[in-house]
Amino acid sequence: MIHEIIHLALNKFKKNQGLLLGLILLNGLILRVAGLNDPITYDEAYTAVEFSSRSWWAALSDYSLPNNHIFHTLLARTSTLLLGQHLWSLRLPALLGGLALILFSFLAGKAIYSARTGLAAAALVAWMPELVNISTSARGYSLVAAFTMLNIWLAWKIIQQPERPKWLLLAIFSALGLWTVPVMLYPAGGTYLWLLLEGPKNRKFLSAWLASGLFTGLLGVLLYAPALIVSGWQRVLANGFVQPVDAAKYFDWVLAARLKDTWNLWTADVPGSLVILLCAGLILALLFHRRIQSGRWPVALALAGWTVLLILARRPEAFDRFWSWLLAPLLLLCTAGLVETCGLIKFKRLPLAGSLAGVAILALVVASLLAMPGIPGRWAKVGNPQASAQYLVSALRPGDEVLAGYPNNAPVWYYLKTAGIPENVWQADMNSSRYYLVLSTNQKDETLESILRSDKLDPARFDLPNAEKVAEYGKIQIFRCAIR
Repeated sequence: MIHEIIHLALNKFKKNQGLLLGLILLNGLILRVAGLNDPITYDEAYTAVEFSSRSWWAALSDYSLPNNHIFHTLLARTSTLLLGQHLWSLRLPALLGGLALILFSFLAGKAIYSARTGLAAAALVAWMPELVNISTSARGYSLVAAFTMLNIWLAWKIIQQPERPKWLLLAIFSALGLWTVPVMLYPAGGTYLWLLLEGPKNRKFLSAWLASGLFTGLLGVLLYAPALIVSGWQRVLANGFVQPVDAAKYFDWVLAARLKDTWNLWTADVPGSLVILLCAGLILALLFHRRIQSGRWPVALALAGWTVLLILARRPEAFDRFWSWLLAPLLLLCTAGLVETCGLIKFKRLPLAGSLAGVAILALVVASLLAMPGIPGRWAKVGNPQASAQYLVSALRPGDEVLAGYPNNAPVWYYLKTAGIPENVWQADMNSSRYYLVLSTNQKDETLESILRSDKLDPARFDLPNAEKVAEYGKIQIFRCAIR
């Protein structure tokens, strides 16, 4: 009886897929809005203070650190200029990227497999905790993930019907992804490899494939031209974050550790039973690939193959967020394995796949709706760096300076800046008579002396023995001291 009700409900939804997709997008929006005002992280704060709040030219050309995800920085600057300096406006481009990822996951799933797989994959992408996290962090990772799924959808359209505008769009979106974070080289290259494997082997197709790939590279160089000219090519192409790691320790230590970190990040707050189910879906998708997809090669295999080639060639220091672009394509493959192979099974003359997809989608949507009452309280919560900054705003007098160690320095700078405190207050010099030192007690090696040395100041010139602890917020202590 319940099975029949679910099936009838799903049939009604099939008549208006837009309604169900709208519910899934609402689900994703609710989950992301809930975390949109969470305390700012170090990388977000550093990007906001050092890049997106500068001039347009500085945002385009300053690549002193890879923290500058340039395309995202420009979007964040636009958002905060139009809507004001708020945490939610800083994170708005990442949020929109996260919502676009849900939509593009549906489009890719529907095109490659079926509408029910597209909807189920979109629902899973909307709910997945790590994909929610990158959608509420003012960084470029959600944009790269969205460009990845958009390119997969475009590539499938090209395979079905190669047309010049599609090739052009593929190159443009790939270049924009590269302009956001260079890690886009992995999904872009994997998508082009998939096209080479899956597409027709005639001269016209191969010529268009080569032209599109070359245009991607040319456009990427043009977009990075200001950074290459001003910051230098070494900052962009040979910084410490992209330099190959020593081969002697890479595969048995660095890569293993990074992949373990990535797995822990992806599965955090995910029920173990769901992890097992998704792994089973991945296996089913690979085993029954020819029966559930018309193409010869799963896109995830092409992405994985290209990634392995780059790892062997470059040995990147692949931090956990480095792989965030791969999560949605894998979820699509896992979902297809579950939904499409179940579509081969009939239960009481009803398609089991439809029922499973319907139950999963509706359960995720209902779960997010139940979470809505907790959003106001989450938004009202004040983190320790913000509380510290609020205290400093009330305590600072003209001429005072604030110095903080990692990782509290950038968040404190951000909250001071949004409160209207000028930047010279935290730009260390010896022209002030009174200093506030922000100490993190959970950083074992951090002391008042180390904070001063990190700002290239001589601790001997400060009256540290008589420094007064004036405030404490969690693991953050604030000391006030004077010059000797």
